Amino acid sequence: MMENLWREFINTLLTNSKCVNFYKEESTNSTTIEYYSYVNNPDSKIKVGYLDNGRLIILHYFNNSTPGYNKVDIEYFNENDFKENPEDYGDPGLLFNSTNCQAVADTLENGVNRRGDSMDKR
Repeated sequence: MMENLWREFINTLLTNSKCVNFYKEESTNSTTIEYYSYVNNPDSKIKVGYLDNGRLIILHYFNNSTPGYNKVDIEYFNENDFKENPEDYGDPGLLFNSTNCQAVADTLENGVNRRGDSMDKR
């Protein structure tokens, strides 16, 4: 597996907030999944997935006590998700670049669906 800049970037964003702790990692096929839990609400978690090629593929807020909510608070990424006027979806997963980093940081700060469900408010 290549060096994963996304992993370092997201781990730093989440753990520097002091609201979220890393607690588990799993690998399946070509994806590594990391799990983080909220300090003040351990039932609320963030699942982050990275492909072996270093791309970010998934960002998912979830809480097992609110299963319906879990279905809408998930993001699967494709290469061109944050491009202005993309011609197609591109390959699975986001490349690590400044545009994508800013979009992911905004998502972590404001919640996946911009409902204020951020890492600071859970």
